[in-house]
Amino acid sequence: MSQQKRKRIEEVFGWLKTIGLMRQTRFRGRRRVGWMFVFSLAVYNLVRIRTWRSVRRDAPPLLSGLQQRAAAAKEPASNRPAGVL
Repeated sequence: MSQQKRKRIEEVFGWLKTIGLMRQTRFRGRRRVGWMFVFSLAVYNLVRIRTWRSVRRDAPPLLSGLQQRAAAAKEPASNRPAGVL
C-alpha cells in the first residue's frame, strides 16, 4: 500500500524535475522558488485534468465562471437550485 502511494508521489516530483523545470531553478530566494514550485504544481494539475477528461468521455464540460453564469441565466429560475443567480 505505501509503495503505491510512494510511486504516485515520486511521479509528481519526477514530472516537476523533467518537465516542470524544477531540477535547477531559474530564481533565487525562497519566495520566487516557492512561487515557481506552486505554479509548476498547478500546471501539473491541469495536465492531470486533461488526461483524466480524455479517458472519461462522459465527464461534464469545463466551463469558466462567465460561461457558467451565462448558462444559468438561460435556464428558467424554477430549475435552478436556491441561491444560484
